[in-house]
Amino acid sequence: MTKEIKQALIKYTEETLMNSVYRSSLYDEESRIKIRYGGSGSGKSHAVMQEVMLKLLTLSGHNAVIIRKVEKTVAKSTFPKAKKVLSEMLGEARDEFCRFKEQPFEIKFWNGNKAIFIGLDDVEKLKSLEFEEGVATMIVLEEATEFVEADLDEIERRQRGQSTYTKQIYIMFNPINILHWLYSRFFKGIQELGSYREDERHIYYDNVVYDKELKKEHRIQVSILKTTFRDNANLDDEDRAKLLVIKDPVQRMVYVEGEFGVLSEAMSIIDYSDMLASTEIDLKTEPDKKLIFGIDVAGDGKDSSEIRCSYDGEE
Repeated sequence: MTKEIKQALIKYTEETLMNSVYRSSLYDEESRIKIRYGGSGSGKSHAVMQEVMLKLLTLSGHNAVIIRKVEKTVAKSTFPKAKKVLSEMLGEARDEFCRFKEQPFEIKFWNGNKAIFIGLDDVEKLKSLEFEEGVATMIVLEEATEFVEADLDEIERRQRGQSTYTKQIYIMFNPINILHWLYSRFFKGIQELGSYREDERHIYYDNVVYDKELKKEHRIQVSILKTTFRDNANLDDEDRAKLLVIKDPVQRMVYVEGEFGVLSEAMSIIDYSDMLASTEIDLKTEPDKKLIFGIDVAGDGKDSSEIRCSYDGEE
């Protein structure tokens, strides 16, 4: 790929394919964590895939890992999305610059860069973050609300090694619940930080870690961009209407306005303390038996059923 083709590809992607709200952060090399969240139809997942594929095509030394929580969803989500984005960028010339493989899902680029697509059903799959050449410079968590916090902790530990680029993690999600760990980890109390700052659309702040051995601070910059369907020029009137007719206040808050969902008075947080207390009594009175219990939550939790049984190891 010549320098002229690269320049034309970058220009075409930025000016024609990419929604304008995402262009300003395209080459943000300061942020270690890039959070893209908001409402349904905002184009955030597509924009991140455009950014990642563009870097893989035009900048040697990049490798990417695109992750879903469940392996079986890769074949129908992230992998075809990447192929679609590359087709939009390159047209009929796509297969001249990219080689696609399934089982495992991966894309090899003309310049030696590589993208792999995995599910995180088993944390051992994170060994795939290692590459024959270079390191994982970009990791993408698609539908991040499906992950548990321990997944991200392990991903951060595994993304290591020297690179000329900032090693970045992209996190995309709909803000379904303010009680989710993503809110407490990346949003709660950030306005009180001295490093907190905003521009027209983005929020930036630094997580500071002190290295006692080297006696120095490490600053990990986080950038946050919230978008809604209003930022996506690729939606037609019917797409927009489907969102605007949503009447449920919580769904409207999340999927239309891109705000974190908050439990209403009509919703219940179910208290199982009585059940757990009685189970503790069983454990004391029958210490040699294996206790098994299950919960069937119906409706809003007010009509739940509990089943308990004990097993002594004999038929």
